[in-house]
Amino acid sequence: MQVDLFLAYGTGAMFTASAARQTHAGRRAPASRRFRLLSAPLFPCVLFHALLLAPACVWLLARFPAWETMQVMQSAPVWARALFGAATVAFGIAGCIAGRRLSAKGNLPAAYANLTAPWTLTFVVLTYGWDGQGYCRFLSPTTFDPASCASRPLRMMAGEWARSDIAIALAAVVVVGVSAAVAVMTCLHATGARQEGLAATRSVPAFLGFVVGGVLLPSVVVAVLAAATAWTAGPAAGAGVLASLLLLCSTIGCAHWRTPLSAVLMQGAAPASRAGVLTDAG
Repeated sequence: MQVDLFLAYGTGAMFTASAARQTHAGRRAPASRRFRLLSAPLFPCVLFHALLLAPACVWLLARFPAWETMQVMQSAPVWARALFGAATVAFGIAGCIAGRRLSAKGNLPAAYANLTAPWTLTFVVLTYGWDGQGYCRFLSPTTFDPASCASRPLRMMAGEWARSDIAIALAAVVVVGVSAAVAVMTCLHATGARQEGLAATRSVPAFLGFVVGGVLLPSVVVAVLAAATAWTAGPAAGAGVLASLLLLCSTIGCAHWRTPLSAVLMQGAAPASRAGVLTDAG
C-alpha cells in the first residue's frame, strides 16, 4: 500500500508527460470545464487507474494483506480495501493534474520533479521503508522477522521470495500493468507527434527512453544513495541526502538538458535543434 500510492502518482504524472504534445495540439479547442476533464491525458489516466491499477492493488491487498501492507496489517477489512482503491485512483489523478498545470505554466524544474520524486519515494520505501527494513519487509512473503533478516544473505531472501505465490502474482500484475501503461502512453505521445507533423517512429522511442533513462534510472540511484546514507548515518541524514539529490537532479537536469526536457515535458515546446534527436522526437 505504501508503495502503490507513490506509484499511482508517478504513473499519473507520466501520462501527462506522454500527452504534452497532444494537449498543445488541441490548444484551440474550447477551454470549457467539460473539455478539460475529458481531454488527454486525464481521461485515459482515470480509466487506467480505476479499471486496472486500483483493482490490481486491491486484489493484492485482499489476497496477501500482510505483504501488501509491508507486514503492518495481517488482514484487510472491506472498508480498508475500498479506501485503498479510491486513494490509488485519487493519487493517479493528482499526479496527472499537477503535471499538466506545471507544464502549462512552463515550470520545467517542477514538472521534472513531479515525475521523478514519486518514483524516487517508491524505491525509497522498497529499500529503506520507515525503519531501515523496507527491503526485508518486501522480501518476506509470510512472516516478517527482523532478526532473521539481519542475519540472512540478501540473495537467499530474494531467492525464497521469487519462488513464493506473491512473486508470481506480482509478476502477472506488473506485466499486465506495465504493458497497458506503455501502450496508452505510446498512443498519446504518437498522436500528439503526428498532430505536430513529427514522425511517431522517432518520437515514441525517444519518449520511452526518457522515461527509463531520465526518470526511472535517476530515481533508483537517488533512492539507493539515500537509503545507504540512512543506514550508516541515520534517517535524518538519509532524508537530507534524498532532498538534496532530488533538488540537484532537477537543477542539473534542467540546466544541461533544458531543450530536450522542454521538448518532452512542455506543452507546445518545439525547440531548435541543439539537443539532437530527442529534441525533434520529444
